[in-house]
Amino acid sequence: MAIRGILFDLDFTLVDNDVGWRQLWPHVAAQFATRYPGFDPDEFESRSYEFADGHYELLLRGEIDYDTYRRDYVRHGVEPWGELHEDLYAAYADARTRSVDLIELFDDAVETVRSLRSRGLKIGILTNGPSELQRRKLRRIGIESEVDAVAVSEEIGVSKPDPQAYARAVEMLGLEAGEVAMVGDHAVNDVAGALAAGLAAAVWVERRPGDLPEGAHLARELAEVPRLLGFSGADTPDG
Repeated sequence: MAIRGILFDLDFTLVDNDVGWRQLWPHVAAQFATRYPGFDPDEFESRSYEFADGHYELLLRGEIDYDTYRRDYVRHGVEPWGELHEDLYAAYADARTRSVDLIELFDDAVETVRSLRSRGLKIGILTNGPSELQRRKLRRIGIESEVDAVAVSEEIGVSKPDPQAYARAVEMLGLEAGEVAMVGDHAVNDVAGALAAGLAAAVWVERRPGDLPEGAHLARELAEVPRLLGFSGADTPDG
């Protein structure tokens, strides 16, 4: 069965979420360093990111709200240096909120999407996260007009890597699972989960450390996706 549609993850796949944070974090880190002797910004970010990745599942399941999720990972991040001070958390949370308005599409994101759509493929976005936050990001980057469907986990009632998340996104494209490929940066949520759900193919865009799931394609950048899925040159999907 030919690939007739492609689902893209949003965060860190189409969007560089950290472009704004890289501008704002040094000022916040300096405030942390003033309060916590020996504070190491790199260790803090490593600890908080590692904790957040797993903790996010509680948010997606509705067991905690977004502020609790964020507060918990910041608290874990500063644990080697002491307890989390409320004023520092407020500074961190404010900077994180402002950083959303500074996110940018990766340079090859729109070109890649347009290249695939020009071949007759349907394009969708499947993203985990709270509806308000994800929709705010979509408004910021203005990519909704470039795709055929957007599935946000809070809106569809299920999140990756649950097979139903892919099934509902595929349905929004009007296709079958075996006609759709998935592209994302998360080896489990975007790639292994998609293959387990019966999607035709999956591409891991290597933006973070990890292992390539069996049966998946590896891309260093989005521009490689059409070639990896067999849409180089003037190829078009059959039928």
